[in-house]
Amino acid sequence: MYHNEKGITLIELLASIVILSIFAIGFATMLMNGIKANEVNRIEMEATLVAQSEIEQMRLNQEDLFCQDSRSTKDSFEINRITSIVEEMCIVTVEVSGTQLSNEVITLHTEFNTAQTGRTP
Repeated sequence: MYHNEKGITLIELLASIVILSIFAIGFATMLMNGIKANEVNRIEMEATLVAQSEIEQMRLNQEDLFCQDSRSTKDSFEINRITSIVEEMCIVTVEVSGTQLSNEVITLHTEFNTAQTGRTP
């Protein structure tokens, strides 16, 4: 006997829902991981910009305490400037840390020739 099949059965419907759900869960997981990675990168970039700003302040000689260790905070980041002097060169390490960085420290290094700046350490 021939039956004219119109529509789908309940089992076919459930199987298609399960398959679509698996794809949706995979896509949602991938999307959430991307959002988390984007946020981490944004915070690291902010910390790097804070460290660069600290170094640029020194380069522009806008500080009275040139080539000296210091600690400060800016935009919820802790800035630790470590300096040493080697043959008229001020070697500067700027470390930026904070609770947003998850125990990570952003570190930048630079050198200044103190003879050219006219400042003595």
